[in-house]
Amino acid sequence: MSPSGTETCSTPYDDDCDGDDNDLGAVGASTYYADRDSDGYGDPADSREYCDPSGVYNELDDDDCDDTRSAVNPSVNENCATSYDDDCDGDTNDRDPDNSTTFYADRDADDFGDPADARAYCVPSGVYNELDNDDCDDTRGAVNPDGTETCATSYDDDCDGDNNDEGAVGSS
Repeated sequence: MSPSGTETCSTPYDDDCDGDDNDLGAVGASTYYADRDSDGYGDPADSREYCDPSGVYNELDDDDCDDTRSAVNPSVNENCATSYDDDCDGDTNDRDPDNSTTFYADRDADDFGDPADARAYCVPSGVYNELDNDDCDDTRGAVNPDGTETCATSYDDDCDGDNNDEGAVGSS
């Protein structure tokens, strides 16, 4: 112990005689991130090297994208009612939101969604753009509830559950 000593976290005394045991920048210190909103996630832009947590510098995790809002951190779900990134994943109002809408895939662009392929979003996204889930074959644009049943096909053109039913085009 002396004024020219090097402060280390491994000793229980004041190595450099500055009146503070294991202070800022000591050898063996950890990086603690500020958590001003007390949500358990630290601000990646505000850190200090301490032996132990000190004041707002009490988090080893630096994943908070907004340290002014406790409801914004990686452990929350995205909320459609906000205009910011609630879950700190880099996207605003993305795939995992609360208060979301189920959109169905429309890969054949016939304005009918595939009931077996849905995702929750705040707004339509990519092929997940249909609220309707009545498409019985999302690989054929002409096959949907508005389709015309024809005898020339071996599948259900109008998604009514019958192949080539009565009244189909080409029937006698």
